[in-house]
Amino acid sequence: MFSRNIALVLALAFTVACNAQSTIVATAGMLIQKNQFDAANHYLDSILKKDKKNVDALMMKGNVILNRKWNELPTPLVISAENEAIFDTSISSMALLPPVIPAATEKDVEKIWKKCLTLNPARLDIKKGLCSLYALSLDKEKLKAGIKELMKAVPDSTGEQAYNMAEYARKIKERNRIEDAMEVYHFIAQQYPELGGIRADIAAEYFYTGRMKEALSWLDSALRKKNIDETTFLNSAFIYSQLAYYDNSQLTLERYDREFQNKLGDFYTALRLFSDSDSRYVRKLEAFIQATDSNSYYDEHTLAKLLLTYRDSFSVDDFKALTVSGLPDWYAPLIMERGVRQFRGNCEPFVIYGIYCSRIKNYSAAVQLLEEGENCRMDARQTEYWMLQYGYALFMQGETEKALLYFNPLRQTGSSLYYRQAAQYFSAKCKLATDKVSAQNELQALAAENNKTKYALLATELLKQLKP
Repeated sequence: MFSRNIALVLALAFTVACNAQSTIVATAGMLIQKNQFDAANHYLDSILKKDKKNVDALMMKGNVILNRKWNELPTPLVISAENEAIFDTSISSMALLPPVIPAATEKDVEKIWKKCLTLNPARLDIKKGLCSLYALSLDKEKLKAGIKELMKAVPDSTGEQAYNMAEYARKIKERNRIEDAMEVYHFIAQQYPELGGIRADIAAEYFYTGRMKEALSWLDSALRKKNIDETTFLNSAFIYSQLAYYDNSQLTLERYDREFQNKLGDFYTALRLFSDSDSRYVRKLEAFIQATDSNSYYDEHTLAKLLLTYRDSFSVDDFKALTVSGLPDWYAPLIMERGVRQFRGNCEPFVIYGIYCSRIKNYSAAVQLLEEGENCRMDARQTEYWMLQYGYALFMQGETEKALLYFNPLRQTGSSLYYRQAAQYFSAKCKLATDKVSAQNELQALAAENNKTKYALLATELLKQLKP
């Protein structure tokens, strides 16, 4: 996906940034960055002794409190869908939950910064700092009020400020509070009712968390607005494409081409012809290559040249080679659609497409496609891989009883430690709602293993959370 340029609200070491940073801010900020909080306080007190109303010194006193507490707070492991996912085997990939600022610290810093605004109401940096403070404290109601104050302080006819404000929602999301984060996102969108871009960004957030119905609803909302930027067009088209809403993607790209004088719609038309095994794709791709610059359309040119090599024949081996060639995600589904249509007697394309859908969290589609693996002739290793993939997709889809049918054999006889421990972990999670004792016993056995994959570590952390 294409990202927007987001202005970070807090500077290094959570120091609120001034437009023209003063010597006081720079000196105190350096001490804070080195965790020399007592020295920073001593320096700031020396300033305030001479000038009790020095806003920079007062503001930095708040930063000292904030950063001192930040250093004391624990960063527990997040047991999230991202960390549990079977697609990354590395323990180092697992994220730590960023700290949440306690209410008492929030109150202390807020008191100081509001005093600063009493002395100098024009300090936009401090207003932004307060919003970040509320986000770090998960105080969404105060954050909403702070956002409204920012809107009053900064007239914004373009809506650009909305994208900066979305950073506050992301800070909440980083702390594993998805619903609260999306509530703040929705609030921002309500403040900018004609801004399509923020709605497309909300759609992307839902897409990346696997909530496809919400993603599609917000995409539709975004594209009903009159003034839409390039990022919104492209992200919307590519999400539609990944979810196999090809007509929506086509129409979005054609609208984008008309407004920004591009030719992505032409390429997409050709790609859909290839997906349908329609030989007219050759002429369309050749025309696209002739009419466009390879630097501006690098991904499209690369894929077009590759697809043209299949003008005379396209075998199942060609299909498999193509799917491992680094296809851009937004074009991959159309390639996979051809595989499942053309090679109906071979279940392998269904499995490949199903694993792709699972990776992008489209679990309902993944389950339907991976089910075809029941009819596959695979060796033992391939069968185990499919069982783990299918069981995982079923688990994520909420079909836990059926998922156990695939996890249970793997946890007993899986040929690799990773497969066995992954299957045992998900088997325990499947049972948590119906047989908590059995689930905890499985987790304890997994946590006690001498050789550990990331699932043994996750089991240890999950057991801590399950303690009364």
